[in-house]
Amino acid sequence: MAEHSLAVDSWMREAQEASILMEGLENKRHVDAAAESKLVELGIKLDCLESLLRNPPSKHILYDSSSL
Repeated sequence: MAEHSLAVDSWMREAQEASILMEGLENKRHVDAAAESKLVELGIKLDCLESLLRNPPSKHILYDSSSL
């Protein structure tokens, strides 16, 4: 019976470690997805800035500094 208990304990330990590893991978996936989203957003902003440099507006655009 003691051997069975040791086997169950070992199995439970391995299962917990596997679960922790899986959680780490899930967290990394979420971070990677967020980073990818931010990179796409940054690319759009850079394209907009490039367009404004190539084709400046005819009038100066005044921005409210509190909105920046």
